[in-house]
Amino acid sequence: LYLDQARLVADSIESVFTHEGRVWTYAPYSNTMVTVNHQELLMDVAILSSIDSEYVQLTKKIADRIIEYEIDPNRNLFYSHMDRDDSAFYPDMNMSYDGSVGLESLLRAYEVTNDKKYLHQVKQTLVSYWDLRNVETNLIPSSVLVNDSTVENEFMQQYGAGVFLKLLLHYFYLTNDPEIFTIMTIYHDAVIKNFWDGYT
Repeated sequence: LYLDQARLVADSIESVFTHEGRVWTYAPYSNTMVTVNHQELLMDVAILSSIDSEYVQLTKKIADRIIEYEIDPNRNLFYSHMDRDDSAFYPDMNMSYDGSVGLESLLRAYEVTNDKKYLHQVKQTLVSYWDLRNVETNLIPSSVLVNDSTVENEFMQQYGAGVFLKLLLHYFYLTNDPEIFTIMTIYHDAVIKNFWDGYT
């Protein structure tokens, strides 16, 4: 029953809610069509594709859209959400929330498509974000402004630190990449040093 409902929603995305390469949804209170968060949507569709290969092409379509329009090509950082005119609705990348969803969704897209461009993009973004860390503590910022890589919120709470480690580990499991392993090792030491009291 649940899988059938998921298929029904995915079918509706392709047949009803996709327009000019973007996915839209109906907002009943304003009686308008609004853009969806493609990064969140990709996560769901990629999971469905891992069960039903009929949705692999939809996964690729959404993932390609994200790479082309929702990532700054010079800085490799994700915009949190895009507005109706393809401009950035939120000009930041927040690693604890939408930023991590975007990265995880591309990793899942790779798992169902075997298209290495998704892996390549994830690594570029992980390294770009890592380069913005505090060099004294080796902790990454919570959010950065995409257009100029300015640190918007330096403090990263424990949750976000764990999310970044999870992304590094997921990427490493898929690639055995030594550069990512080095980053992961440095960062988990920094998290233990700065967040753990040694007892709890």
